[in-house]
Amino acid sequence: MGVLKKSPLKTQWTFFIKQGLTIEMNEDCYWVYVLQLDDGRRYVGHTNNLERRLSEHREGRSPFTRRHKPKQLLYYEKYDSRSDAMQREKFFKGGKGREWLNQKLAERSD
Repeated sequence: MGVLKKSPLKTQWTFFIKQGLTIEMNEDCYWVYVLQLDDGRRYVGHTNNLERRLSEHREGRSPFTRRHKPKQLLYYEKYDSRSDAMQREKFFKGGKGREWLNQKLAERSD
């Protein structure tokens, strides 16, 4: 999973990560992330700046999440290359990736 660093997050998204923790940002890496939306669906994406991208979703600056508001950051992973992040994003959008993610989230909630 992502690298966590102790630091206060000044946006409403504090609860999306973990209270009192934020993600260490590094423009030389890429993140794949999964959001839980208010209608029960999930949004999967990738970015080189997760904090900025979450802010864009929260503020309605992403066309899809403008209509389907994000409720929670469910999962994220860090990658060294954009192509690796894009490949993982594609995996999460497929059947086996959704199954893997469901299992991972179920393990975490136990």
